[in-house]
Amino acid sequence: MAAPTFIAVNQTASDVVLVQLACTVPASGQITLSDSCKTSEIQNDAQLLALVVAGTLLLNDGTTTLTQAQSIQYLVQVASLGPLKDQATASVAGWMGSGDKSKLDTVPVGAATSAIAESSSSTTTTSGTDTQMSGMQINSSATATYLITFSGDLSHSANNSTINCSIYVGGTLVAASERSWARATAAMSTDFVCMARVSVGAGQAVEGRWRTNTPTATNNRRQLIVQRTG
Repeated sequence: MAAPTFIAVNQTASDVVLVQLACTVPASGQITLSDSCKTSEIQNDAQLLALVVAGTLLLNDGTTTLTQAQSIQYLVQVASLGPLKDQATASVAGWMGSGDKSKLDTVPVGAATSAIAESSSSTTTTSGTDTQMSGMQINSSATATYLITFSGDLSHSANNSTINCSIYVGGTLVAASERSWARATAAMSTDFVCMARVSVGAGQAVEGRWRTNTPTATNNRRQLIVQRTG
């Protein structure tokens, strides 16, 4: 059986660099990922999945460009994603609205399957224990399984300093979601993506949290995306 075709289609006017796949999707263009990457590498790339969930990239299967929900299903290949509908794209767009915002949202029930909290306002932390990154909380109104993506940029004011980011559900750390970054000996920044697929109870808070071992950690752009999958 021939390997599936994965073509990344850029929905934005800026180049998108896929770090682990070692390729760049040109602005408003596309690239055939399966020409240079194995299927397992593509399906296991957390950054690619996060960009599809965010609507930055869509996938083409070699015949047609898929909707956002179809792209997620095609990439993840998990049977339980079957309940996702094509209206997920419209739902995400509806929650995102326009302009910069940092807010508390509630995951809707029924047709609306996605929610997003986002901000491009700078925030900092000096906390040595996990604390909520500004605005990064979404409350569930229904018990269900959700795909959660927490992403953004990081920088630090001091050399040899570490920043940890992670996802919390109902006040409890999702251990596998935690990502750590250490600044070496030069001024630098990085991007992070934390992901989890977990059951969330009605009324529970989904949070993106962070901590640092020394002052001061900075974030300038961040998103928390919660997508119902079952």
